[in-house]
Amino acid sequence: MMMSAPHTHSAPSARGANSMVFGALKPEDVAQEVTRVHQTLVFHDWVELKAAKSELELTMRRPTPELLSWPATVSIVMQAFGIGDLGITAIPFETFTETGLEIKARSLFKDTADEALSA
Repeated sequence: MMMSAPHTHSAPSARGANSMVFGALKPEDVAQEVTRVHQTLVFHDWVELKAAKSELELTMRRPTPELLSWPATVSIVMQAFGIGDLGITAIPFETFTETGLEIKARSLFKDTADEALSA
């Protein structure tokens, strides 16, 4: 069962912080779910580690006349790491959601996490 909490929460009840309700989700419910999922994890004493980097030349977008003085292109370093079947990308600036989704779609890994603003 997947559990999710809403973005808003109610004030602590008279019973104290340990019984605080976040929407319909109580901390003890979260603890039970964490314990349940933890028991299903498969631990390995060794996983393959991989790392790669590429230098990319990107074209700058210039939406306003003030930005015309900026360079036409910029060079960046994109990094990728593999920890077992997990892929992690490191991009030195914030990206659009579509870019992250495309990276995940093209990834050779079962799961991929995009880390933006990493240098």
